[in-house]
Amino acid sequence: MAENGTAKELIDEIMKMRTELKEQIASSEANILSKLEPLQQKVERVERENAELRSKIEKIERDSRKKNIVIFGLNKAPSELSYDVVKNSLESLLKVEIREQNKVLRKHLAKPKTIQGAEAYIK
Repeated sequence: MAENGTAKELIDEIMKMRTELKEQIASSEANILSKLEPLQQKVERVERENAELRSKIEKIERDSRKKNIVIFGLNKAPSELSYDVVKNSLESLLKVEIREQNKVLRKHLAKPKTIQGAEAYIK
C-alpha cells in the first residue's frame, strides 16, 4: 500500500507541475501578445506612411516630367549635349536670347491667364 501512496503523490505532483506549466505558458502568451500589439500598430503606421510617400514621389516625378522639353534634330551625340550646346542651338534657331534664371516655382502663385485663341503649346 505504501507504493500506492507514493504513486498517488507522484501523480499529484505531476498534475501540479502541469497546471503550473499551463499557467506559465498562458502568462507568457499574454506577455508576448501585449508586446506584439504596439509593434503591429507601428508596422501598420509605417506601411501607411510608406504608401503616402510613394504616392508623393510618383506625383513629384510626374510633375517634373511635365516640365521637361524634348528636342529632336540636334546633330550631337548625347554625351556631347550640354546645357550650353542646347542653349546656343536654340538661340540661333529661334533667333532669341535665352536668359538664365534660377527661380523657385511655388504652387501658391497665381496661374498665368490664358489668352483666348492662343495656342497652349508650341508645335
